[in-house]
Amino acid sequence: MKVLIFSVLIFLAFCNTTIKAQTITLHLFGDSTMADYDPETTDRRGWGTFVQDFFKENCVVVNRAKSGIDSRYCLNYIWPNAKKEIRPGDYVVFQFGHNEIKQLGIDYDSLYNYYMENNMTAEAKALTSRGTTPLTYKYWLGKLVQEAIDINAHPILVSSTCRAVFYEDGKLNRKSRHNLGDNYNVLTKDGIVKNNSVGKDDNSMDYMAQTKKLAEEFGIPFIDITNQTKILFEDFYKNKGYKQFMHTESTHFCEKGAKVIAELFALQMLNSGLLKDYIKRENVLGDANMDQIVNIQDTSFLIEIILGNKTQFSSVLSDINQDNKINIEDVSNIISLLLNK
Repeated sequence: MKVLIFSVLIFLAFCNTTIKAQTITLHLFGDSTMADYDPETTDRRGWGTFVQDFFKENCVVVNRAKSGIDSRYCLNYIWPNAKKEIRPGDYVVFQFGHNEIKQLGIDYDSLYNYYMENNMTAEAKALTSRGTTPLTYKYWLGKLVQEAIDINAHPILVSSTCRAVFYEDGKLNRKSRHNLGDNYNVLTKDGIVKNNSVGKDDNSMDYMAQTKKLAEEFGIPFIDITNQTKILFEDFYKNKGYKQFMHTESTHFCEKGAKVIAELFALQMLNSGLLKDYIKRENVLGDANMDQIVNIQDTSFLIEIILGNKTQFSSVLSDINQDNKINIEDVSNIISLLLNK
């Protein structure tokens, strides 16, 4: 009997150890669009605040995003202390871009040094100490990725949310997608050359293209939230419906918008097969446009997000279980079919 009891205790201890080993941490690094806010002082919300809602208890989400930072600031001031708390096997998400374009394509360090060397102290002091070129952005972000790999963590690169700034035809302009191709500055020995541009097919000033390229070079996952928010905002452009997601301007989110972005992130993680056993599918595969009703708009929107383009799904195609209603069961079935998971 004692041998049996001892064996049971060993088995339970093993099971408990196994369960604990399966618990992971998902660390989020980003800017103000991801950061936490004090609900007592503002109704602005970052999408990182709500990521935990879409993940099970055995995936602990730690939001380390901070307002106003770019990739270089994160590497130099946030990462050194944060990495001490990251364990081997943890997942690390990096999302930057909004503050990279602060100097319209010029690196902050270079611009500051130029002003100081030319006795333009007032101009130097007036600068916001953020901003990179697309290539220096890729360099700093690459340093973060490499250091995450060096401590045996799993880095994931996520492209930035779009700003809700449109062309007259209702399409998001290039700058709102973190692409300065329509208008950027260049620093030369003779000063700043303004109003430069490149062709529509030239992505040399596209910061998110650099994010994707870096992910490919390292062979790590890339989650394209830029394209997903482009679809979202353009779908709701008519009658300015996109404003239901925004705070008081075109960059930051209210609670509803932040929850939608967090859901898009979880859906794209599921679509990529990342942490799929840790995601609450019942939360992700539901009310996609957050109007408190599960209907054909949700099914169409979710399909667009997964396929990355527009679709025209009829009610017949959406009513998978043929009960003459569009409900959460249909949504789940559609997503399962598309993801083949």
